[in-house]
Amino acid sequence: MLERITFTNYFAREIALPVRVDFDADFRDMFAVRGTTRSHRGRAHDALIGEASVTFRYEGLDNVGRQSVIAEPDQVHSSYAEFRIVVPSRDRRILHLDGRSRRRDSVQ
Repeated sequence: MLERITFTNYFAREIALPVRVDFDADFRDMFAVRGTTRSHRGRAHDALIGEASVTFRYEGLDNVGRQSVIAEPDQVHSSYAEFRIVVPSRDRRILHLDGRSRRRDSVQ
């Protein structure tokens, strides 16, 4: 998932916006999403919640570890992240969200 959200301020003063993004990861492949059922799936691990990120981990049937990381929100929780977006007067700010799955050599 790649997402770009643009916040535009038309006011004569700066504004601060609280933004909450809910998320989850199930690591279903594109065939499962399109309706094909699989007899077996890999193993999803509990989310690792850090001070500035949450990491979703999965070990596939091919024994390859994969992870998706949501990083740098102002506050992070197991199912959502909160951002404080400050937009100066007559300006804009862009929030980039990158939830691509990354391949890892092993899952611990």
